[in-house]
Amino acid sequence: MAVIARNVGWRLAFLLVFCLAPVADGIAGAAAPLHRAQMVNEDSHPHKVLPGAISRFFIAPVTERRTLDVKCTLSGPVGPVRLVLRGVAPTGWAASHAGFHIGRAELHVDIEGVVTPNGTGHPFFEFVNDDPVRLLWHQCYNN
Repeated sequence: MAVIARNVGWRLAFLLVFCLAPVADGIAGAAAPLHRAQMVNEDSHPHKVLPGAISRFFIAPVTERRTLDVKCTLSGPVGPVRLVLRGVAPTGWAASHAGFHIGRAELHVDIEGVVTPNGTGHPFFEFVNDDPVRLLWHQCYNN
């Protein structure tokens, strides 16, 4: 009787491991980090944005959800400045700073978000210089 119970116990344990392994693998896969999306037009040096103008940064098309992480240095003084995102769900600083002013010091910002595939064109983000007379300077690169 003990031999039968031991054999049933091992078989039951094997069956549980065999059946639960795909579930555990699916949970681990869901928690895996997303791949990175890439900004196409990185700045090698600062660029100016004239009053009332925009500076747009395209993101390479994606076929699956990906994270965007871009570092930008902005300088003025200038304001107001708007951050506009298309095809990117913002997170972090970008989620709470659609409009801002830049004082005399440089402002270092992280443009972070999740890029999702869509058929309506390339995703992008842009800075809009709404200052009537002053220049906005920027330099952005993929992190």
